[in-house]
Amino acid sequence: MLGFSVQYRDPGESGCNTSTCLEMGVKSMAIDVPKPDFASQEDWDYLMSVRNPDNIKSNAKADIDRIRREGWPEDLATMGGAALLLTVAGRKSGLPRTTPVNYARYNDNVYVVGSIAGLDKHPVWALNLESALKGKVEMPGEEWDFEARKLEGEEREDIWPKLDAQFPFWGHFQKYCEREFMVFLLTPARS
Repeated sequence: MLGFSVQYRDPGESGCNTSTCLEMGVKSMAIDVPKPDFASQEDWDYLMSVRNPDNIKSNAKADIDRIRREGWPEDLATMGGAALLLTVAGRKSGLPRTTPVNYARYNDNVYVVGSIAGLDKHPVWALNLESALKGKVEMPGEEWDFEARKLEGEEREDIWPKLDAQFPFWGHFQKYCEREFMVFLLTPARS
């Protein structure tokens, strides 16, 4: 197993499984994505069963609730990758919004990628981060305010293979998604 972070509910429990999501007009899958070689069939089937905005949102809330209630579990990972809590002001409300996101460290830098499992729209947290370019990071043993920079062009192209090597789902979903995933570099805020 890839080490999903919480005991997720059955997708049908949320009232939005693949067939009901389509009936409600919710795109549960932006595109048909083939299973990558690095994922087991069981993990892939599970990921595809929860790959819709409603389930992703409820699973994120469950992760946050678990961390706030029990502290950081040693095995916290989402889709098998390292996860942190990212708090950013909402671009419309201005209120702090916290969500778990996968991240990668490379040369002591922290990067986050707005993949949301290759769905057709950017994740809300990435749109908020693009607008605010600052926030707070929480991970085991660390909590710090950050400044963010969206990487584009050659800078994004240079780091992408390194990020993909650390979390291959990013590269796999990017191959099958028309939108370019936003990539951000998070650095400690200057005082």
